[in-house]
Amino acid sequence: MKEYLKNKVDLHLHFDGSLPYSVIPKLAEMSGVELDESKMKEIFTVPENCESLVDYLKCFDVPGQLLQTKETLSLAMETLLKELYAQNVLTVEVRFAPQLHKRNGLTGEEIVESVLEGQERALAQCEGMKAGTILCMMVNGETSENMETVELAKKYLGKGVVCLDIAGPEGMIPMMGFKVFFDMAKKLDVPYIIHAGECGSAENVNIALDLGAKRIGHGIAAIKDEAVLKRLVDTQTPIEVCPVSNIDTKAFPEGEVHPAKKLLDAGVCVTINTDNMTVSGTTLDREYDVLMTQCGFTEEDILKVQENGRKASFLK
Repeated sequence: MKEYLKNKVDLHLHFDGSLPYSVIPKLAEMSGVELDESKMKEIFTVPENCESLVDYLKCFDVPGQLLQTKETLSLAMETLLKELYAQNVLTVEVRFAPQLHKRNGLTGEEIVESVLEGQERALAQCEGMKAGTILCMMVNGETSENMETVELAKKYLGKGVVCLDIAGPEGMIPMMGFKVFFDMAKKLDVPYIIHAGECGSAENVNIALDLGAKRIGHGIAAIKDEAVLKRLVDTQTPIEVCPVSNIDTKAFPEGEVHPAKKLLDAGVCVTINTDNMTVSGTTLDREYDVLMTQCGFTEEDILKVQENGRKASFLK
């Protein structure tokens, strides 16, 4: 086995976008959701003709229905982590938005604790694995729900939760509109990541840095602006690059090569991640293959971004 396949790192992995196919029928049964197992791929995985991030996000509709009870949340997290362990992913941070799992009346605490129970069970069976949970606010979420997410991150920080994030359709609301939440996180000593520069502008990356993000989710738009690129290099703020997802969502101009190699060669602290394993039909092995066959990455480059990931992780 090649060296870069032995000890992988994934820092940007959405829980609801990465449900293993092996557990989906059980989750559907537990949730009382009728599911045609012969059509799982078309329900849960993005089509090749996906036009945009908005189209991409439609694949989250059914997963959301399957993650509304304590039992399904816990089982899904346990199964996902065990699946990742089988793929030699030994450092992983899984993110999700508690506010999206309240349809059946669960409280934020019940939701987070159920996910952490699944995480704990998996880690007890996966020797040498490090895993943590990231709690996401939503750009299209209610103010009260987003503030509760900050408070939940504080309550469970160091107890399985590693940081805070904000996710959702980039640009729907200017990121500065969420400054109040980041200010509260700073006050509570909760570290945070910001999704920026995925499908939006390089300026969004600049704003995320201004707001104090410890890492940038995606960040590839920085390649469009020399000043922002230099700032990423100077600060060595890690960016969580997700190549296959970026291809699916048309995050960079069609016909161009994904900018991951240019970013790495420029001195940016690049990490490589899957984003949504099931929605994008990907694994880290596939991400590495795309980088090496389409983007000019070498095996040494893969080892470099893995080391970047271990250093950038909140799991020490």
